[in-house]
Amino acid sequence: MPTFIVIFILLAVAALMLRHLQRGFFYPRPRSMPDAVDENIDATLRRFEDALQQHAPDVLLALLPALPDESIRAIESRYRLRLTDDLRALYRWRNGSPTDEQIELIPGHRFLPLEYAAEQREGLRQQVSDQTLVQRIAYWVFAGHRTNWLTVLDDLCGDGYFYDPSRRGSAGSFFYHFAEDRQYRFFPALSNFLSGAIECYESGIYRSGRRGRAGEDFERSFELWARYAAWPGA
Repeated sequence: MPTFIVIFILLAVAALMLRHLQRGFFYPRPRSMPDAVDENIDATLRRFEDALQQHAPDVLLALLPALPDESIRAIESRYRLRLTDDLRALYRWRNGSPTDEQIELIPGHRFLPLEYAAEQREGLRQQVSDQTLVQRIAYWVFAGHRTNWLTVLDDLCGDGYFYDPSRRGSAGSFFYHFAEDRQYRFFPALSNFLSGAIECYESGIYRSGRRGRAGEDFERSFELWARYAAWPGA
């Protein structure tokens, strides 16, 4: 076998191994999950709306109107995106908040309109494709796992709550990520996130402030989220 073919095969194998190790380090999977909340997503959204109405009425009032199904499907088609049924229900409930205002659906995180989030995702992909080969390789190694993510709730610093279409149909496709310390919080269903947020508002862990800003008791919220989500290796 010619030497160049052997080298090519070895490089291909090394690339596959590197990709596997990279994904395991930067974007792991949880080993176990809590049970999904046994409730219809529309019922959970109604409970969430009631919690906002009682504890954060300014936030609820500032949210954008619901998206009809045909608009959601059109955005999915335009941006080559496939949502879960639960996420479609979320955008049928409300379509995020105005992007020129800092309205926090939960403390530190704004709810992005669907098309705005899809445009950001497409913009990142285009930015990566415009880079040099060396830059693309570096991005692929350290952050390539993020290319497919759709930002649902954003903290304005690149972290927040995301949906990964490549994990659609499996528990953990909706998750929280904080890049600085590679922190993840994987949810078995969107209802788990919403139910946790409801409990945070009702128990005082989340405290609504002026102009859509909110505060959080982080020690108590960390304990609460352990009942609704899973961490890598947990």
